Amino acid sequence: MYLTSNTPARPYWYQDAKWLTGLALVFVLSFTLLVFGLSRISAPEPAQEILRTVLELTLLPEGVEENSRLTALRQDPILRPGEPFELIPGVNIFAEESELTTLSAQAARLRVSNQLADAILNRGLNAALTQVSDPLLAQQLTDLLQGPVLQSLEALLEISMMPSGLADGSRLANWQLQRINNPGEPVQPIVGVFLFFDPARLEALASSEIGLLVVKTLAANVLSQGFEATLELVSNSNLQARLAQTVQEDGRQLLRDYLSTLFLSQEPELTQRLDSLREQLAERPEEPLAIIGRMQTSAQELAELPPREANLVVLNELSQVMYEEGLEQTLDRIADPQLKARVASVSGPFELFTGNMHSRYIRRSWLFGSISAVLLLLLIFFSSGLGRLLSVGFAIMFASLLGGAAFFPLSRSLQNGLNANLPYSIQSEGIIGYLTSLIRYVLASVPTASLQIITNIYLVALLSGAALVVLALIIRAWGLLRPRRSRF
Repeated sequence: MYLTSNTPARPYWYQDAKWLTGLALVFVLSFTLLVFGLSRISAPEPAQEILRTVLELTLLPEGVEENSRLTALRQDPILRPGEPFELIPGVNIFAEESELTTLSAQAARLRVSNQLADAILNRGLNAALTQVSDPLLAQQLTDLLQGPVLQSLEALLEISMMPSGLADGSRLANWQLQRINNPGEPVQPIVGVFLFFDPARLEALASSEIGLLVVKTLAANVLSQGFEATLELVSNSNLQARLAQTVQEDGRQLLRDYLSTLFLSQEPELTQRLDSLREQLAERPEEPLAIIGRMQTSAQELAELPPREANLVVLNELSQVMYEEGLEQTLDRIADPQLKARVASVSGPFELFTGNMHSRYIRRSWLFGSISAVLLLLLIFFSSGLGRLLSVGFAIMFASLLGGAAFFPLSRSLQNGLNANLPYSIQSEGIIGYLTSLIRYVLASVPTASLQIITNIYLVALLSGAALVVLALIIRAWGLLRPRRSRF
């Protein structure tokens, strides 16, 4: 009797599929390890350390110990060169820099009141509110116009226009006939005034009350639509002249007085801002500051720090801006053209360590990790016996060696110290020389601890693959060396 194996023969093409799957796994897994490592070093803490280092080497090549221009940081100056000064915060009415040395807080308040009153009369409340960006101030302005200002303007127009045929009904139209001829439509109760009302609303009103209703509607229309739009509604020359004179003279002054009172509470703050601004103009340096813009640390706080600590504070805040907002926002905070050009010349590769790229690395890690998992399962399927452990182990080892071959020597070079200078330009160095200098500068700027993160990832993968290979060899050796039981 012959012994036969119960294991069915495996197709020959399984061997080819195993090799193809293994090779694909090596390359995909190697890329997965790289992207995963980049996601680790682009996390907020290590990435900002990298960005801080490159900013330090670029802005302060002599070192943070020096008393450099970075310590001359100002926090949001009240007035920047060439920009107008917003008189009241939240209201887009400005004064030029040449006026600020003589402009008083009272004159500034009156200017805001007068210009805003003119805007309301010219274009109406809603259009004028586009000049008011402060929501609380916009609501106060709306309440003022819809309340006291409207009531006062109604009273002025009543005194002016009611005697011109609106009080005695001499200008009253036959609105009852209009209702009969056009049932369901609004009617025009006053001749020469193109305002229309629901006839049911007019039935209970006397002639003088209808005239008063028209006057109040004209007053509301002046404030909501503007004077010119309201004047077009009145065709009678007498009523038109009275409306124009009252609104342009008494009404305009009335509106200015109310607005001036509204902004009266802003005068102490306006006085303080103008005084601070004059001090800033008096102390303005001849050259622009190296770093400007919105920072968390004030200039006074920086002035109280030693040069080294002040420089580190500025570098930390700039690295946070670069990580969270990107290169363009960082360059906006650097006023010195030479420093800005130096940062721009080397910051391209360091955009790989921003928060936006961190999110991309995480998504790609999941994508390529999933592909690697599928290839790993296929490799196990196409392998047999201990070959499953060996195939997977060797694939993981080779994948880690592809990246490790570059990162291990690189890590040793950084530990020994890599001397690199800031690259000049493509024109002066040529494309090859510039790229070489840029790569050396990038490598010198990456802290060793950050690069070690990727090195450790490849090292763990290498040891994991080696462990699977060793485990397979131990199992095979045990199978060959273990004593066989005697059979009776």
